[in-house]
Parts: sequence; structure tokens; C-alpha cells
Amino acid sequence: MGITHECQCNCWHCYEKPMGKEKRRELSSNEIIGIVGEAGRLGAVEFAFAGGEPLVKEGVLDIVRAGSALGDTTIFTNGILLAAMARDLRKAGLNRVRVSIDTPSAAAHDAYRQHPGCFAKAVEGLKRASEEGIFTSISTYVTRAALRSGKFGETLELGREIGVDAIRIFPVIPSGRLEDFKEILTIEDCEEIAAILKDFNRDAPPLAYNSGWLRKGRTCMGTSSAYLNCYGDVMPCGFVPVSYGNVKKEPLAKIWERLYSDTGLRHSPTPCPMYHKEFRARYIDPRPKDAPIPCPVELLVRE
Repeated sequence: MGITHECQCNCWHCYEKPMGKEKRRELSSNEIIGIVGEAGRLGAVEFAFAGGEPLVKEGVLDIVRAGSALGDTTIFTNGILLAAMARDLRKAGLNRVRVSIDTPSAAAHDAYRQHPGCFAKAVEGLKRASEEGIFTSISTYVTRAALRSGKFGETLELGREIGVDAIRIFPVIPSGRLEDFKEILTIEDCEEIAAILKDFNRDAPPLAYNSGWLRKGRTCMGTSSAYLNCYGDVMPCGFVPVSYGNVKKEPLAKIWERLYSDTGLRHSPTPCPMYHKEFRARYIDPRPKDAPIPCPVELLVRE
């Protein structure tokens, strides 16, 4: 759940930035709390809050409390404000925090995010959150270049050095600012990553794991999960820029039924559906050039 578009960083790889071009009104904290309640009544037991940067959202602690009253809560953050807010987040019931670290190089990380000092604050935030008893993890991505240069392995070792509980790995997904990114992982790359993770985990903790994309076959989109952006659009995933409805206009239950009924979302022969040509031909390529992002599903011209 994206709770704000605002962020202190301006990352080269941000998937969310294009969704803010039209300057729509964000959901208020009270509206988000209401949607959390609706999701709970539909059976949701896990709530992940992202952004933008969720910790800049006014009322974020109230949002975490609402989610924690119904189930498990996670925050995805750049870590800049985490050290200062860790105790209050723990008191609000936060279970996990995932801090984005792009590279083991502080200078490169700060340059990618265009925010000096971001790396140091991310590391400080992870350590402070751990001291407060929050489950901590690094959220990172892997490119073919990072795999070949060894930087991916160094990022794993950084997690061990910091003392985090886990390291969650994503592939670079051709979405958002990276929609035309060409250096996507091959099946052979994924097999190499799986071998690296297996070897690294012999000495866990931390546990290094992928977010499900190394498993080919059934996806969780529209079956066990969905993504709500800060403007109220309900999407299959934050990386899939297709809207099945907006909670400002319709009840969440009605939108979820529409999303759940789209069985085309559920299978992919590639590690991530956004890599798959047939998936993109159905959900990405038919988007009209002047369509908003995310594109309403009814605007997609599909056979």
C-alpha cells in the first residue's frame, strides 16, 4: 500500500514516480485507515506500507496502529527518518521494516538516490530499529551488471555486517522509470542468483531470499495480494501499472472482485510477469499513449 507520493529522494529506478505526474489528491491518513479496515473485513491479515517514503506521511503512526490491530505490518522505507522514529513505530505495533539499499558503496547509493547521506542514515536506521526489537531487513535489487561485478554478493555481506535479520532481493523490473530497461535477468542469471543465495544462507542469519520471482508459475497477483497506491488506485502489484478501480469511487470489495476475476494475471513462465512478452502484450503494450498511469484496465485494447 503506497501511502504517499512524497519522498526525499529522486531515485533513478523509481517505479512510483510516473504515477504522480497528474498531481491528484492523495488519500488522507483517515481514508487510508478506513481502507485498511475494509481490507481487514475482506480477510487481509498482512499490511505493507510504502511510498514514496511512508515515514514522511502525516499520521503514519496511526496507519501502522490500524494495520497492527488487524494483522502483520511492514514498512518499506529509504531509512532517512527511521532512527528517529524507530521507538514510536515499535510502540505503534510495527512488525517489520525493510530498508532499501541499492549497493554496498555509500557514494553510489547516495548518487542513485540523489540524496547525500542517505546510505549512512539507512544503516543507522536499521541498527536502531533492531535495537527496538523490530524485525529488520535490507530490500535490494540485482542487475546483470551487479551480478557480474560481484557487487550483489557484497551487498549480501553488508547485510551480515550491519546485523539485519533478512535480505530481500528483487530483480530489476521494467516498470516506472525503468519501463524501457533492457538489461533484464535471464533464466541463467536467476539460476546463478539462486546458487549464491543457497551458499550465503549456509551461514545465516541473515536469511537472504527472493520475493518469489525465482519461482516460475503461479503469481500472487489478484489472488492473495493487491496494491493500493496513494491516489486510491487498486493495482495487481506496484510494478504493474494497471488500475482495476479507485477506492474514492467504489468500495474496495467491488474492485477486488474485478481484480480477482482476471485470471490472466495468475500465471507466468518467467521469474517475473513483467519480463514475459505475452503478459506485457496483454497488460502493458496496449496502453494508449495519452492514458494515465496506472492505466484503467478498461482502456487497454485487448483481444
